[in-house]
Amino acid sequence: MRQVIRRVTAVRDGLVARHAGATVLVVSHVGPLRTLLRLALQAPPHTLFRHGPRGGLPVDADPRRSRHRHRPWGSPA
Repeated sequence: MRQVIRRVTAVRDGLVARHAGATVLVVSHVGPLRTLLRLALQAPPHTLFRHGPRGGLPVDADPRRSRHRHRPWGSPA
């Protein structure tokens, strides 16, 4: 997992440097995308694998397809 975090961080830093102030679409597998989201939220590493009603990163932001209410990481339940 450390290798994925290092690679995602390097790609993120490169994208930010090349496209500062622009909107960038990133298409990838779920692992790197969750890592990128976790880094952007400055969330602890364990949140990468926690999901559900008690916290963690959202699995699906569409409430019609999920039985959980989604909220930003760290917000009160």
